[in-house]
Amino acid sequence: MKTYLIALLFLVVLPGCGDYVSSHDGVSDDYVPVEFSFAAPPVPAWTPSTMGIYAELTWNGAASDLDLHLVSETEGGVLDEPPYDCYYANTAPNWGSTTATTDDPRLATGDVDGFGPETIVFTNPSAGAYRVYAKLYDEGGAGAQIARLKLWIDTVVMVDTTALLPMTGSVWNVAVIEYPTKTVTVEGTVTP
Repeated sequence: MKTYLIALLFLVVLPGCGDYVSSHDGVSDDYVPVEFSFAAPPVPAWTPSTMGIYAELTWNGAASDLDLHLVSETEGGVLDEPPYDCYYANTAPNWGSTTATTDDPRLATGDVDGFGPETIVFTNPSAGAYRVYAKLYDEGGAGAQIARLKLWIDTVVMVDTTALLPMTGSVWNVAVIEYPTKTVTVEGTVTP
């Protein structure tokens, strides 16, 4: 007769704290730490410390999906329609020179399973008007969502606001940005 030792492993992930792994021999009540490490949270590739427009959307639902949009009004852009809407279906549109990417916005961070953030980076915007929207793509069974939008222009927080999006399909018309004058008009309307 063969005897087998069955080991159970437990993994606990703590955001920003690294991983803790322990083992259990299945017989005693003693847990033996195998690995314990602390790690800094990942650093985003872009922070509001550079010039241009930076928008960040977060929300309160763990299973919900909100989408951040930046629409070029100067070019006649329309919500949910490429090429002048930067969002999940058009993450790196070409709005400027056809040979350069530094004059184009990009969806730098997308999140489909809760809390966010979603971020749009536009480091070298052309002169014009840009509208920021947030859309509740899928409430994930969580119901209404509280969304928060922070907007930086040339490293200065210009907008930090919240809104309640009541149902899937709700659109929050957050603000219009005039660049390079850095004029921001907060709209704040939500349509179901």
